[in-house]
Amino acid sequence: MSLTFKYLNNTYQFTDEATIKKVSSDERGNYFILDNTIFYPQGGGQPSDLGKIHKKEQEYKVTFVAFVDGDIRHYYLPTDSSLNPGDNIHLSVQEDNRILNAKSHTAGHLVQAVIESKPNDLIALKGYHFPNGSYVEFMGTKPTDPDLFIKEVNDTINQFITEGREIITKIVSLDELKKVSKYVPEGLPQDKPLRIVIVDGINLAVPCGGTHLNNTNELESLSVSKIKSRKGNSKVSYVFS
Repeated sequence: MSLTFKYLNNTYQFTDEATIKKVSSDERGNYFILDNTIFYPQGGGQPSDLGKIHKKEQEYKVTFVAFVDGDIRHYYLPTDSSLNPGDNIHLSVQEDNRILNAKSHTAGHLVQAVIESKPNDLIALKGYHFPNGSYVEFMGTKPTDPDLFIKEVNDTINQFITEGREIITKIVSLDELKKVSKYVPEGLPQDKPLRIVIVDGINLAVPCGGTHLNNTNELESLSVSKIKSRKGNSKVSYVFS
């Protein structure tokens, strides 16, 4: 695994040192590329990290991070800067934003794992893990008694949070992914590590490159709020704290 993706190894690392490899701009604005980064790039239904970098006494805001053509682009302000390739800089990820996004993403995976472990035909396709309006979309229609189904799912979710189940992340091969996933999307990126997230006790995973909590008890509370079906798919909305 490339050292570029340090955020995969430790959700709770908020500071680091790095060297600028490239400074450029595109339609979004000015950006730099590093030899290593702890900043998460937006994708997989999760917002990007925010934060700051320091070059000696100079400070810059990291306003957005994106994965483009195999590189992680860090967009920054102010743009009239003196950043150059070869500069050594200090990285600082905004801690509260990182943890909020990790909570939302972990919550989505717990919802996915619990629902797929129940007797139903629902198979997770994708998730929207932004803190507002979070949901997981499944292939399949909602159960005939959605209220009872939601209650049973929430009872299991609450049990897992109370018990404190470990959130396990690991790098796998495509064949290994197929053994633990009900659905493997086509066209998985070849230039990023193939990583899965498993809730201890439920061996049902999906590929994911997001940041996650270490344990379900860090969610504090989580519940499925509603389920809607349309055109053969079901959207399961959830709220967390």
